[in-house]
Amino acid sequence: GVVIQKLSGHLKMVHINDNHGDRDAHLAPGDGSIDWPWVVGQLRGVHFRGVLVLELSSGEHEPVDAFLVRAVRAREFMERLCRAG
Repeated sequence: GVVIQKLSGHLKMVHINDNHGDRDAHLAPGDGSIDWPWVVGQLRGVHFRGVLVLELSSGEHEPVDAFLVRAVRAREFMERLCRAG
């Protein structure tokens, strides 16, 4: 929260992805251990009006259509969180 508050006047865009705390895994939000309701609440608290950009990575042998399904699920997950408040 401290970083979001310190940067709040400068944030125009936030690249979002999830992980399990061990590496920059570029998982879909909700597929790792990040507390996304808390993050969205922090952004809302500093009146963030910028863009959230999904920054995802496909699996090594993941078919494109499966990756796109995950990407759509991630977008819908974030949309629900952002509308909930």
